[in-house]
Amino acid sequence: DLSELMPIKSPDKVAFPASSFGHKRILIVEDNEELRTFLRQTFEESYVIYQAADGQAALDIAIEKVPDLIISDVMMPRMNGIELCKAVKERFETSHIPFIILSAKDALAIKIEGLESGADFYFAKPLSIDLLLLTVHNIFEQSAKLKLKYTNDYLSEATELVHSEKDKSFIQEL
Repeated sequence: DLSELMPIKSPDKVAFPASSFGHKRILIVEDNEELRTFLRQTFEESYVIYQAADGQAALDIAIEKVPDLIISDVMMPRMNGIELCKAVKERFETSHIPFIILSAKDALAIKIEGLESGADFYFAKPLSIDLLLLTVHNIFEQSAKLKLKYTNDYLSEATELVHSEKDKSFIQEL
């Protein structure tokens, strides 16, 4: 019964902040076409979406496109979500990508296995779509804050290393 796996819509609609992350790319990996379509439709208004029906196809897309986030089911043909997460986290080019696991299995051992594989978050199905949307938004917001912090710190250090006004002006403009 697919209704057991479909996301739960909360009765009180959560007010989501306007997304400034429209250029962010999400890879949705789900072998259930109905759920994959639902997730794509949920996120495509705010993000660029790639999709795959199994872990092997998803790994190929992740290597080629390097998305900003991966949301993956666990039980899939060819390569399951745990194997996909390990493969993504082992590759230098993709190891930084946040990974969310969705699973119909809510057992503690499965959650631990998912997080041990390198996943950042684990959601049991049926999941709250509002909670998933907020989690994705928060992941991107935190990423933006870290990028700004490290860019500012690097700029401060670079500015301190130069001595002439011309060099300082160049660094500031850069």
